Amino acid sequence: MNHLRDAVGAVWRTKKLWILQLLVNPALFVAAALWLNIPESHLWQLVLTLIMLVVIVAGWAWLQAGTLRYFADLEEYEHLLGSAFSGALQAIIPFLLWAGVLAALMFGVGDLGAATPRTATYIRSMMPVGMRNHISESQLDWTFAVLTWVAFWIVIPAIMLPLGREIAGHAWQGIDYEGRHQWSLTIRNGWYWLWIVVLALPGVFLPQRLIAWLPHATSVTGETVSLVVRFAVAWLLAATAWTVLTSLLGTYGRRPRHVDGDSPGEPA
Repeated sequence: MNHLRDAVGAVWRTKKLWILQLLVNPALFVAAALWLNIPESHLWQLVLTLIMLVVIVAGWAWLQAGTLRYFADLEEYEHLLGSAFSGALQAIIPFLLWAGVLAALMFGVGDLGAATPRTATYIRSMMPVGMRNHISESQLDWTFAVLTWVAFWIVIPAIMLPLGREIAGHAWQGIDYEGRHQWSLTIRNGWYWLWIVVLALPGVFLPQRLIAWLPHATSVTGETVSLVVRFAVAWLLAATAWTVLTSLLGTYGRRPRHVDGDSPGEPA
């Protein structure tokens, strides 16, 4: 409980960082949508496309790496938010490589989720008749959908995010012995997994329900207002949960400080 309390307290003391997450991410999303609509019939348009792509991707990586770096070394950066982001510049390239691996794993699980109906149908067809009489295809569909959701939003992020924290804070050195040790300590902590599940409720589950909810509206204006309000509340919940999660990762990943001349190297 102390880790979650400390994480929430750190976010509360650093409201500017929460505001950055709340506002900059949608701005990057809008920029990405505009980027998709840039024509490519002239050379200058191709150059503009490449420049915007670099700015959007690097901006996203800088924001997330800076946030993770700040919370992972709060004692050093608590009153120096800019210093955390300045230090995160050196980690952008390895952080992007890490993000690429994370995205590949999540999209792989997403593809498996898309095949759920076919998988459920095949598995049910292989069951004995007696078992098929007690397990319907819809029940199997629901079971696989839940398992896919848990793997996509909880298991893979919980395993990968501590590594992203180490890379954000220490660039390539985040995958050295000490970084791997801190990653191992985090993912072997049962409380960490519990807080990941707890934060997934306001961060993912409730926003998904809000966006999917279709309240009765008597006019197009009413539907538009409802959509805007639901998206705004969903994003507020998701951004807040994400910021608390980055803070929580920091509380679990603060490396012990070593005396000058001492080295945390790998034991013999």
